[in-house]
Amino acid sequence: MLQNLSYNSISLGEARPILRNLWCEAFGDSEAFVDTFLDLCASDEVLYTLSLNGRVVSALYALPYKIEYNDAVKPIAYIYAVATDKEFRGKGLMRHLMSQVHRSLQDKGYAATFLLPSSPSLADYYASMGYRVCACRDRITLEGGESIVYTYEKSDTLNDAACLFIKKHLAQHENFIIHPKWSLMMNVASCTLSGGGLFLAKKDEEVVAAAFVTIEEGAPLLLDILYCDEKAKSSLVAYICKCCSVTSLQLLHCSKNEGAPFAMALPFDDSFPTYLDLQLMLDK
Repeated sequence: MLQNLSYNSISLGEARPILRNLWCEAFGDSEAFVDTFLDLCASDEVLYTLSLNGRVVSALYALPYKIEYNDAVKPIAYIYAVATDKEFRGKGLMRHLMSQVHRSLQDKGYAATFLLPSSPSLADYYASMGYRVCACRDRITLEGGESIVYTYEKSDTLNDAACLFIKKHLAQHENFIIHPKWSLMMNVASCTLSGGGLFLAKKDEEVVAAAFVTIEEGAPLLLDILYCDEKAKSSLVAYICKCCSVTSLQLLHCSKNEGAPFAMALPFDDSFPTYLDLQLMLDK
């Protein structure tokens, strides 16, 4: 079979309907979510495919991010939406595609790749390629209380002021991944599609807290909350609780060794850190 395969032989534009169908079949996501991703995040530069006799059978997206370590900023790729046509699974096609992608990214100077396996069996599969756990995740309960008088806003877009605030506060995390604007926009879009959105607290028109809220099984879930101080944090939590008619919120928390294994990395650099802060990485 391998002799009949072609690598990256089709463009995003001509393959878009095929890629959408492949994605929806593999993950069960809505076409609206997939189209939003393709519009905001995808390009020929990040799309990697295998075709068999002209038919796309495997695809993934190597999304470009950056990370700062050892006093340098280096590129790192998020391997996302890894999918093989159900008729061709179990034949080693994705392993073949992944090896091509790893080689290509390493040649381009990337420091590492990382991904979020959705099951223990997939974690074992990626471990066989050299991936290692680089982050764990658990849930923290935040209790709602009295909201202090700020100006609050729920948004389905990301303006420049909110973007700058979010980037600044993400940079305070250890071994944080530097999010380009399109990545944050995709997070807002994903939250909005679920029925949630980006919640902001402002004081004198200045953003003092921001929270990404998705709706999971009918309940609000915080993907992250960023804030100037505890007062702004607790006030925004109280406002979100009021909007969603709940008394507390669950926050997804990324850590070194607390909770279930969440993400795995394949370093190409011996000095690459063992832990990555992946708080706002898409988890579809």
